[in-house]
Amino acid sequence: MERLFRRCLIRRELGIRPLDIPDVYRRQIQVVATTRYNELLEPYLMTAFGSARWPDNVTLRRALASKLHSDAEAALHRDTGVAASVMRRPDIVKVIERLRPVDTIIFINGKKRSSGSTPTD
Repeated sequence: MERLFRRCLIRRELGIRPLDIPDVYRRQIQVVATTRYNELLEPYLMTAFGSARWPDNVTLRRALASKLHSDAEAALHRDTGVAASVMRRPDIVKVIERLRPVDTIIFINGKKRSSGSTPTD
């Protein structure tokens, strides 16, 4: 909090619009809470994504990934009592690329992606 006041003072001295300290502080707390929640959720996601049978269809993969993500959030809440601090959905394509089994090949935006995360033609 002291750093925010210092930043606001420096901005005032430079003639720049001062920070809205309560808003900036709230956003910083939100980032910390979201990061911590994602750290807690990661093992649940790895378990769910690792045990899933992935369909060949991209649309079905996205639907399955959304369901697995929701199930992992519910399991985390059931086990620890911790609920999501942000109600927005994650980027499912990035979640699939990060957590899918290595031997799974997916097609996203017409590009084939296999064990690596770089698209191939």
